[in-house]
Amino acid sequence: MSQPTLSHLTSLLASPPPLKHSWNVGDDMTAMGTETPALLKNVGALSFRALIGLQAALNEWVAARFRDQTQDLDFDHVIDATWAASIDYRYLKLDAMEFPDASGLVDGPIRESKVQSRDVLQQIPLAEFGAVRYVIASANLVKYVLPTAKPFQDWFKAVVSRLQPLSVPPARQ
Repeated sequence: MSQPTLSHLTSLLASPPPLKHSWNVGDDMTAMGTETPALLKNVGALSFRALIGLQAALNEWVAARFRDQTQDLDFDHVIDATWAASIDYRYLKLDAMEFPDASGLVDGPIRESKVQSRDVLQQIPLAEFGAVRYVIASANLVKYVLPTAKPFQDWFKAVVSRLQPLSVPPARQ
């Protein structure tokens, strides 16, 4: 992690800025954003294991954003389970990943992050390219809830390009 990104995360945790995003009916779809051909190509070049790890890291960004507003232990467990699944999928108990509806500026995006993790993890045993789309949606969600997206975008670009040569085989095959 680059020093500017680490500094940004540290400041986000130390003195969280006020929430500026909305979370009304339909905002979850707005937050998921769109996927570009370049994003599909770059994220699609990652292995399924790398996709799971990237999803866990994206959840960490959301958790850091809302750390002072909630102590959602389920979200912490989802993050831990996702990291564990990136090591060995057999650590995962997928049927335990059911989440009640939630709304609001904090609970809505957190629930959406949990659901995105579950959706990514459901695609893995099927070797489905859909996992790539869910990870991209999660990245868009992170950008949506952060007060400033630039440090995250720099981090995301660096991580994806670093993981590409290490990912064998890529998810798009």
